[in-house]
Amino acid sequence: MNTTELIVETLKGNRSGKRPVFAPYENKVKAGESLERLLERGMGLIKRVSVYRTRNNKCKVRVDCSEKNGEIYKKTVVETPYGNIDKLEIINKYSTYLKDHFIKADEDYKAYKYYIEDTELIYNGEMIEHMKNHADYYFLRGQLPYEPLQQLIAQDMGTEKFCYEWIDNREKVEELFESLLKFNEKTYDFAVKSNLPATNYGGNVVPNIIGKDTFKNLYVPVYNNAADVLHGNEQFIGSHFDADNRLILEDIAASKLDYIEAYDTSCNYSLSEAIKVAPDKVFWLNFPSPAHLWEKEKIYNLAMELIKEGAKAKGLIIGVTEDVPEHCWEKSYSAIMDALDDFYGKDM
Repeated sequence: MNTTELIVETLKGNRSGKRPVFAPYENKVKAGESLERLLERGMGLIKRVSVYRTRNNKCKVRVDCSEKNGEIYKKTVVETPYGNIDKLEIINKYSTYLKDHFIKADEDYKAYKYYIEDTELIYNGEMIEHMKNHADYYFLRGQLPYEPLQQLIAQDMGTEKFCYEWIDNREKVEELFESLLKFNEKTYDFAVKSNLPATNYGGNVVPNIIGKDTFKNLYVPVYNNAADVLHGNEQFIGSHFDADNRLILEDIAASKLDYIEAYDTSCNYSLSEAIKVAPDKVFWLNFPSPAHLWEKEKIYNLAMELIKEGAKAKGLIIGVTEDVPEHCWEKSYSAIMDALDDFYGKDM
């Protein structure tokens, strides 16, 4: 079976106790002989594609870029009848940092809401079909928008501003939630139309910021509604849970999500403990980020531990969803493949 077939069978629950796929994101590797050797040994790669793209009809959106000290400063300005809003991104070779967000003051609420409601959603079909033409070692996964509150926290309001606004101006934030939810719901049919086996909904939730009740009341129902749509076409849905999930893992377990992606045992329950809390979920791991800096033998031992514990899960996929230091990935990935070979043998 190729990588797509193996992951689909894993998501169906048909590979419990069998050799898991090891498949980092495609941007966590570098082309060359080392990568070719790992692919020959059975490693896969994950491609990701948004199921939608956007355009605005009444708002005027302008993007200005400049360079300073080797970094790109990208300023997006949105002109609306209620005034202008803008955000500033700083882009370097390692990451993109949002320095300024769209919502900075009370007067930005109306402009932002107008901007969201003016945004037209378009099926990203041409890109999806193009990306479906890939080698057997790839798995192509779809992407829905951020969850409504997560869009505000991670992108358009920022964490600190959101926390103050959630206490001081909750009704206004809830209005934005409703607008963003309507925006998101229009994308679910695009995920179905893509016919991709699996799609992520948002992600990067930080439970210690939003709290258990907010997650249960304003995230889980959103996941469940989307899951109902995708499950109707026999597609899988999950989210990128890369923080400390102990506060919300029971709620994730009770949700209709099929898999927990980016689960990192370095900041969570152990894998065996997590499986007991969420026995009906497939665990799509991020191989613990700190471990990439370890000696190869120690990386191997951790991989072996995760493989043994993961054998009791409904399904296990070992991924790398976060950045890896450039000088580490070959050593680390090789150690993980060694552990898989030694525990399960080389046959998938």
